[in-house]
Amino acid sequence: MKRYRTSALPYDGPIELQCAQNARSVLAMKRSGAFLLALGLAANMAVADDKSEAGKLAREVWKKCGGEEWIDVQEVRFTFVEEQRGKKLFTAEHIWNVAGATDDVKWEGRHVKVNLADPGGGADAKAAYNRWANDSNWLVAPLKLCDPGADLHQEGVKEIDGHKFRRLRMHCKDAGQRRREYVLYIDQRVGLVRYWEYPSKDGTSSTLSTWEKYLPFSGITLSTEHKVGAKRILLTNVQVSMSR
Repeated sequence: MKRYRTSALPYDGPIELQCAQNARSVLAMKRSGAFLLALGLAANMAVADDKSEAGKLAREVWKKCGGEEWIDVQEVRFTFVEEQRGKKLFTAEHIWNVAGATDDVKWEGRHVKVNLADPGGGADAKAAYNRWANDSNWLVAPLKLCDPGADLHQEGVKEIDGHKFRRLRMHCKDAGQRRREYVLYIDQRVGLVRYWEYPSKDGTSSTLSTWEKYLPFSGITLSTEHKVGAKRILLTNVQVSMSR
């Protein structure tokens, strides 16, 4: 029987909803000025790949979170915080240059600026890239639902705490090119992700975490708090800079 693990926050590798290879391709296209065309393709990819309701549902969430505005995002600043009972366990500060495809990140005494389109083979660059892949997804994962390479499947309705949510399963690869699977629970009353579920490394359990405290940032709507058992993930000091 599948069991849910909610007492600890596992780091089985970076949680990266989009296919890592495609993500780097999109970042590279953005740097070369071809991102507008890529965005149009990405926005319709899920619908084109999935003739059922899954692609349509993904696009609805993407639009609700400001997907159509993402093309104008230049920079996202945020702090990723893991805490338990009010005590900070981990903090990482990010200056994510979306247009330039770089991330300047500080964590655990390290300060690294990484090229997201081509991180390279250095240990610091790999660590910084993995930090960005993990931390940014807790902030912007719904905006990646229409990324190329996302394999989407709708799996009906499930009730949690007396509320019904539509389940959207996504298959993809993480930054290490391992195949991963995620289930998003979507509240269609508001068109937002309220929970997501991801399996442990060995596949014997799953972690269910919340998506809460959505706030607007320059036309982009982002969740800034997640509960994972006794722990919380907070996205603080969020600033979104637009090109217009």
